[in-house]
Amino acid sequence: MHQKIILLTPILISIIFTSPSYSEAKQIITNEISVIDLWKELEFSSEIWEQITSIDTKILTISKAIEIYQSKNINIEKNPILYAEMIDDLASKNPNLLKQPFKDVLKFVAIIEYDFDNGKNPDMLAMKALGKEAYLQNKKRLGLK
Repeated sequence: MHQKIILLTPILISIIFTSPSYSEAKQIITNEISVIDLWKELEFSSEIWEQITSIDTKILTISKAIEIYQSKNINIEKNPILYAEMIDDLASKNPNLLKQPFKDVLKFVAIIEYDFDNGKNPDMLAMKALGKEAYLQNKKRLGLK
């Protein structure tokens, strides 16, 4: 018989001791482990994104990716809910977007929102990401001149 070994991080220990019941704590830990597995998969491909039904999980995933960028001195300031909606919308129009790692999906969406602050010119980033015609359409969408 195989058993899973769960490493108890401080967060998981906190969940165990602050949850009203063992079953609730077990469910929270199971969800936490599932999210960690999800994040591992998203490191290689974002195709699983469309299967995520929980907006909370999407927001948590985007927030985690934003934290990773911040640790590299790259700022993304807009609300993760906006990014969840945009990724859903863009992926419905172009499923190939999700064939790349999630960090690259978020980077692309942040660039076209002029919200990927890595110290480089946001116009140049958007032009490179979109090409000239789409770049001009995007500026119009954003109300930029």
